[in-house]
Amino acid sequence: MPKLTLRMGRAEVQAALADYADPRVKAYRAHNCERVHRTYTAMSRCLWPNGVLEGSGTGPYALVWWFDQWPTITLHDTADTALAKLTDTERQLEWMGEGHLNNRHHKVVRLILPTTAK
Repeated sequence: MPKLTLRMGRAEVQAALADYADPRVKAYRAHNCERVHRTYTAMSRCLWPNGVLEGSGTGPYALVWWFDQWPTITLHDTADTALAKLTDTERQLEWMGEGHLNNRHHKVVRLILPTTAK
């Protein structure tokens, strides 16, 4: 966590928090693969080969849902949108009485494309 003081203005606080990584977001840099993926969609299909890729997002943040044996993946441009979608869907599941489907194995992952092959 960056050091924040009471005398900092709003712009200074936002600048200090801009580079801070959210602890709820995991980062996947390398996986057991020989390919150099050029897109986040290709990397997510390689990481979760049985996963269902939903939506038309192409961003570096993957929201991974585990309802059944296979994950459902949506790609987002920012971590904030992915985390907001995660909390909204968890609330909907609890409200609908489907809390047993919410096993808390859902996660937000930042995909970092490899630059060279292994």
